[in-house]
Amino acid sequence: VYAALRWQEILKIAGIEVGTLKLFLYSLIGNFYGIVLPGGKVAGDVMCAYRFTKDLNDNGQGRKYFISVFADRILGMLTMALFLSFYFIIKSPVIFVFNSYTWLIGTFLITRSLLGLAFMFFPVFDFLIGWLGKIPVKSLRGLCESLLTAFRVVRRAPQKIATAILISSISVFLNLVSMYVLGRAVGLEADFWIIGFSYLASTLLISIPVTLAGIGLREGGAVFVLVNAGNDLHKSAALSIIALIVLIIYSAVGG
Repeated sequence: VYAALRWQEILKIAGIEVGTLKLFLYSLIGNFYGIVLPGGKVAGDVMCAYRFTKDLNDNGQGRKYFISVFADRILGMLTMALFLSFYFIIKSPVIFVFNSYTWLIGTFLITRSLLGLAFMFFPVFDFLIGWLGKIPVKSLRGLCESLLTAFRVVRRAPQKIATAILISSISVFLNLVSMYVLGRAVGLEADFWIIGFSYLASTLLISIPVTLAGIGLREGGAVFVLVNAGNDLHKSAALSIIALIVLIIYSAVGG
């Protein structure tokens, strides 16, 4: 529901009013196709954008609908990166599960988060995307054009973007609470912040479309973090599998 509210704020920037319930249902469609199609969340977002644009393109706003889905995904990933960056900024002990790569990963995440915020509110770094768009690869050029369009749309109303980030932060926090409750249900003794870190790290990991819907990659990433943080292997695996089952059941509603 909070994801739908975030999306709604982005649509309002473009002057488009769509009900929260309708947006929630389209979010379920994206989740469903993200499970059944190769490419995971990327494929799910594309199908969500296609269905959303096709069904609501009765007033010539099709391109704005499509861009809103793209902007919403960027904002969602940015929020998760900000949460994860916080662990590195305060030097939480759990970050050292990455051993010698800890500070490299932390520097990358913090830089990514700061650049993401800069792109959301200021045009000063647009030249970087424009430079990438000059590379003679059609798919990359199209991606860069979509990125620039999405950023230009959201910058029209910085207050609404701030509201969307706040809504997104609430959504992420509630997801962390859900994972913690599931962890306790399987007897995992890790504290809230360790389970939260495993969820954030593994969810960002599946933004790389390596496996179908990120299955295996996400679960393996979560287990890696939890076990290296000193938790039981079997209980860590149980949490990951149960979380996957919940995700599949939830996503199936969108079918």
